[in-house]
Amino acid sequence: MFFEYPKVLWLLAVPVLLIVHYLWLELGGRRPHVRVSSSSPWTVSGNSALAVLRHLPFVLRIAAICLIVVALARPRSSSETEKIDTEGIDIVLAMDVSSSMLARDFEPDRISAAKNIAIEFIAQRPSDRMGIVVFAGESYTQCPLTTDRATLINLMKDVQTDLIEDGTAIGNGLATAVARMKDSNAKSRVVILLTDGVNNRGEIAPETAAELAKTFGVRVYTIGLGTNGEAPYPVRSTRICSRGLPSRQADVISAPPTIPSSPKSIPRSTAWKRSAPPWTVSPYIKNCSANTRSGHSSACCSKCC
Repeated sequence: MFFEYPKVLWLLAVPVLLIVHYLWLELGGRRPHVRVSSSSPWTVSGNSALAVLRHLPFVLRIAAICLIVVALARPRSSSETEKIDTEGIDIVLAMDVSSSMLARDFEPDRISAAKNIAIEFIAQRPSDRMGIVVFAGESYTQCPLTTDRATLINLMKDVQTDLIEDGTAIGNGLATAVARMKDSNAKSRVVILLTDGVNNRGEIAPETAAELAKTFGVRVYTIGLGTNGEAPYPVRSTRICSRGLPSRQADVISAPPTIPSSPKSIPRSTAWKRSAPPWTVSPYIKNCSANTRSGHSSACCSKCC
């Protein structure tokens, strides 16, 4: 607990002086007296309870004065919000959310691994203002600059693919991140760019966005996501097969393509002729009884697939 006006507590010296004055009057000061032949009646009454209670009004007055002084000092509870001035920098995380971020060369995929690292990074920077920008074929601000770590982490968890047009507009994402900090007065401004490919969309070239960052004094750090070689990549397929399966089930036999870690051409989807990977089964189940009624046999792989 603390007091908003601690200097008011100096008024507590007044009750102390009153107590000293009262004791001086009671013990050694001038008191009224009467001459009598014997003092025995008053000696007995001086030890009674009434003689002690005669000091009660003075005690209550002193207590009232002390409480008034404490109230004027305005005590405050320590559980209330305390304003703390700290120095930090402004950081914007620009994250790629294109479909290639679903590649599974990281566990469980690239975008999930990037989000986990970003959340850990946010939790370790309590004094910095941070924001989030996501981009694919276009870009937008997921969270403006803030020191609210809980909000930042929750919004980072909400980042996912398929929210905007697909592609990799690195220039747009970087330009949006720079725009969020161009009016900032922080002593240092940083953009951390997380992507797994090269620019192939957008109205702003990455070189132009880099020059824009240099103009506003924003430092850019780039983090590449991916591994050397090819990586498995989940795709959706509507090609079905009912070979040897019950009439109400069908299997998906398209294999997931592998995408190279280097931002070059991505191979098209190929077909498996035996079994399907687990992530492509179940979203596309079709009743093959319709094929049987239309003239297809139960082994309809050659026609359906």
